[in-house]
Amino acid sequence: MNRSLSQRNRETLRRQLSLRVALLSLVAVVGLLAEIIVGLNASLQGVTRELNGEATAAALAFTKSLSSIEADLRATSTALTFTNDKGQVLRFLLERQPIIFEALLIAPQGNVIAQRRRVGESAPVVTDQPWLETVKQGQMYLGPVDYSLFGVPFVELAVAVNDSSENFAGTLLVRTDFTALWNPVTSLRVGKTGQAYIVDNSGQILAYRDLQVVRSGVSLSQMTGSTPADLESSTIKFFRNLQQNYVIAAAATVPGTPWYVIVEQSVAEALRVFALLTLGLLVALGIVVWQASSAIGFTRRRIITPLSELQATVQQIQAGNFSVRTEIKFDDELGDLAQTFNTMTGQIQELVGSLEQRVAERTAELEAANRYSSERATRLKTIAEVSRAISSIRELKPLLLEITRQISDALGHYHVGIFLLDASGENAILSAANSIGGQKMLARGHSLKVGQTGIVGFVTGTGKTRIALDVGEDAVFFNNPDLPETRSEIALPLQVGNKIIGALDVQSTKPNAFTQDDVETLGILADQVAIAIENALLFDETNRALTEAKTLQQQYLREQWSRSLKASKQLGYRYSITGAAPLEAPLKLPAIQKALRAGTPVQEIETDGSALLAIPLKLRGESIGVLNVRIPGGRRWEQDEIDVAQAVADRVALAIENARLLDETTRRSKQDRLIADLTAKLGSSMQMDSILQTAAEEISQIIQDSEVLIQLQPAPQSE
Repeated sequence: MNRSLSQRNRETLRRQLSLRVALLSLVAVVGLLAEIIVGLNASLQGVTRELNGEATAAALAFTKSLSSIEADLRATSTALTFTNDKGQVLRFLLERQPIIFEALLIAPQGNVIAQRRRVGESAPVVTDQPWLETVKQGQMYLGPVDYSLFGVPFVELAVAVNDSSENFAGTLLVRTDFTALWNPVTSLRVGKTGQAYIVDNSGQILAYRDLQVVRSGVSLSQMTGSTPADLESSTIKFFRNLQQNYVIAAAATVPGTPWYVIVEQSVAEALRVFALLTLGLLVALGIVVWQASSAIGFTRRRIITPLSELQATVQQIQAGNFSVRTEIKFDDELGDLAQTFNTMTGQIQELVGSLEQRVAERTAELEAANRYSSERATRLKTIAEVSRAISSIRELKPLLLEITRQISDALGHYHVGIFLLDASGENAILSAANSIGGQKMLARGHSLKVGQTGIVGFVTGTGKTRIALDVGEDAVFFNNPDLPETRSEIALPLQVGNKIIGALDVQSTKPNAFTQDDVETLGILADQVAIAIENALLFDETNRALTEAKTLQQQYLREQWSRSLKASKQLGYRYSITGAAPLEAPLKLPAIQKALRAGTPVQEIETDGSALLAIPLKLRGESIGVLNVRIPGGRRWEQDEIDVAQAVADRVALAIENARLLDETTRRSKQDRLIADLTAKLGSSMQMDSILQTAAEEISQIIQDSEVLIQLQPAPQSE
C-alpha cells in the first residue's frame, strides 16, 4: 500500500511538473505575442510621428519659399507706386527672383501697363482676372498649377498695387517656376525608400520628383481611396504607392494654400527594427522551451526519484520504525538532505528516550518562573498599598511613623528607619523608626555624618543604594547595641530630582535577606516615600507661611482699628426702649470679655433673670468689637435667634470695616489734594520770600491753631 501511494505521489508530481512547464511555455508565448503587438504598435506610432514631423517641416519650408516671394512682391508693389519707370522695377524683380518667368503690371480694366519676361513677349491685354477680388482684399493670390506657357509647371502669384492715396491702382502678377518651389519638398528623403510630394485638396498630384507623374494627372485618391484631409487626420495609414509598394504615409497642410505635403516610407524599411526584435524574441522563446524540456528530464532523474524514496522512508518512521535510513545516491543538495534526515532520525531516537526527563525539568523551570512572577507581583502590590496608605497623610511626623510601620508590616523586617538631612546637609538625623531599638535611638537624637559614618552615611553622601548582607562581619559598619539582631541591612537614598533629602534604612534578622529584586522593589518604594516626605515638608512650610500671613494681617487690623478709634473717639452705641445713645465708656461685662477672648458667642443669665448674648464682631479672624443683646427675664435664647444675631454681627463687622476703609481713603485723598494744591502754589512763585511765606501760610491752614516757623540754615563759617 505504501509503495502504491508513493507511486501515485511520484506520478502526480511528474504530472504537475509537466503541467507547469507547459503552462510556463504558454505564458511565454502569450507574453511574446503581447510584446510583439505592443512593439508593433509602438513602432508604427514612432514611424507615424516621424513622418508627421517630416511632412510638417516640408510644408513649412514650402511656405517659407512662398513667403519670400510674397515679401518681394509687396516690396515691388510699393516701388511701383512711387516710380515712373515701371519696367525697370519689374526687371529688378526678375533679377532678384530667378524662379519668376514673367512679371506684369495690370490695370484694373485688364490692360497690361508694363511687363517683363525672360523669353518672348506677352499679350498686352488680360481679359480674365481671377485674382482681382483676392488682391483687392489685401491678400496674395495663388493660382492653380499651369503648363500652357513655358513647357514646365508654373503658378501665378498676384498682389495689389495702390496709388499714393492707398487706392487700388492695379495688380502685380508674376508667373513662377513651380518646380523650383517644390524642390525643397520633392528633394526630401526619409530613410532609403521614403519620399515627399505635393497634392491639392482633391488629391491631384501637383509636385513629384518625376515630372511625367505630374503630367499624367495621377490622383492620390486613386492610390489610397482617401482624400488628403482623411490622410492627415488618420493616425496610421497604409496604401500602395505609384511603384506598387506598401508604404506608411502622413500628410500636412501647407499654410495659406489648398495644398498638402505627403510623406511616405516603405513598410519594410519603417518596421525593419521591429522585425529584427521580433526575430530575436522568437529565438529566445525557442531557447526557453528547449531549456524547460531539459529541466523536466533532469528534475525527474535528480529530484523527483530521490524525493519519492525519501517519502517512503518518512512513512516508515511515521509508523514507528526509527532504525530505517535513506540511501544516499548523489553528492548534491538532495544527498545532503538525505544525510541530514538520517542524522535527524538518530537524534529523534535519542530524544524520545530522554523526553520525559526534559519535560520534568522544563516543568520545574516553569514553576520557578511562576513563583518568581508571583513574588514580584506581591512585592509590587505591597508597594502600591504602602503608597496608597501614606499618600493621604500631610503632616510630617505622622507620615514618617506610618511609613516605617507600613513597610515593616508589609515586608516583615524587624527595623525600618527614616533618616532626614538637617538644614546644613552635613548630618543625617533619625526621624522615625518602628523597632524598640529605633525608639531608643530617636530618644537620644541619633544622627550620622553624611558621607562618613555607616551605611546610611555612605548612601546620603553618594546617592547610591548600599547592601550589607551580614552587618556584624562587615568591617565598614559599626556594631549597633540598640539593634543587636541585625544580620542584613539595606539603605536607599530618599531623593527628589537631584536633591537627596535622607535615607530609608531597612534591617533584617536573616543573613543574605536582600536580593537584587529587593533593591528594585525598595527603590521604587523609596522614590514614593521621598515624594511623600517632600510633599509633607512643603505642606508644613505652606502652613507656616499662611500662619505668618494671618498673624501679620490681624496685627495690621488691630493697628488700623486702634488708630481709627483714637481718631473718631466713638466707642459704640447702646439701643434701649428710650432710644439710641453713644457709649461714653467701654463696657466691662464678663460675657463681653469672654466673647472677645474666645472669639465665639457667649450666653449668660444675669441676676435679674435676663438672658445676655455677646457675639464678637470678627473681621478676617480678628475681633474688632462685640454685639451685646439682652432680653428680659423669663425668656431664653433660641438657636434661630442666635443664628440671626450672628449673621447681623458678621454684616455689621463688614459694614464698619468698609466705612473705615472709606474714611481712610477720603482722608488720604484729602491729604493728597492739599499737598497738590500747596505744590502748585509754591511752583507759581519764583521769589524765595514769596515761596517761604506761602509755605508757612498754607501749613498753618492745614494744621489748625499751629504756629509755623521756616528757618534756612546758613553755611558754616570757615575758620
